[in-house]
Amino acid sequence: MNIFFQKQKISKHFRGFPCFFNAVYDYLLLLLDHVYKDIVKMRYDMLWNLLSVTNSEQENQCQRVKILKHFENADSVDNDYKCGCCNACSPTLDFLDRVNPRIQNLSLESSRLELNELLNHNELDIDKLRELCVVFRDYSIGEYAGARAILEGSPNNLPALYLTREFSPQAELEANTRRLLRTANDRGLPLAQLRELYETSGSQFKPALLLILNDEYRTSDTPEGWEFLIEEAKNWQHSNNIQIAALHDCLDFFVLVDEMIPADTEYFRERVETMEEILNA
Repeated sequence: MNIFFQKQKISKHFRGFPCFFNAVYDYLLLLLDHVYKDIVKMRYDMLWNLLSVTNSEQENQCQRVKILKHFENADSVDNDYKCGCCNACSPTLDFLDRVNPRIQNLSLESSRLELNELLNHNELDIDKLRELCVVFRDYSIGEYAGARAILEGSPNNLPALYLTREFSPQAELEANTRRLLRTANDRGLPLAQLRELYETSGSQFKPALLLILNDEYRTSDTPEGWEFLIEEAKNWQHSNNIQIAALHDCLDFFVLVDEMIPADTEYFRERVETMEEILNA
């Protein structure tokens, strides 16, 4: 009776939503039952993970590997990984009653400062970024999420785009690679840097990347850039890609005209530029 009275009392205060609140009230115990079951599953998962960690000592395997898969992709952890801090990696490990504060990882912290400086200044230092990617390889998921967060406020941040390519999930790798090369080309990076970004990209994406780089008034739209694109297009001439074949033939013609016609012959040079605009249209 008291429950019925309380139910009617609640309905009076929310006359606009009687059906909704009545439904919630009727199924509240069922909802709590489901929540409790989910919590029980979470607890069992925790105990199972703990059991796998303790059993790994008998298997002479690193105990940290058992829990890394819950935070990293399974493929990102090598089979011979050793943390050096568990019973399996350090059999003489002795836990003291009183533990001194953990020594800070100065190397990791200094690397974090270097990475943040590159991200804050939007400075694409490929050699330094390559070294930092090796340092943070064990934290690829977190680094990828952090880089994506930076791009929400700075969509053309080249260091962040570089990190998204290096730590990208396989399903998003092509889109992240294309975006990095397109942004680098639009930003007018030196041809040497642009070429390095292209060469370190996945080979399966390179035909599409060549078409992205072949854009007028950009870094590759120079005689040196034409020669680079021609050399790379030769590697894909037998792929039956009509666009790559057209790119190779047209740029080859542009290079020939640039070498044969004097610089003061503006008329022919304008004709060549018109043809290039038609190609890029």
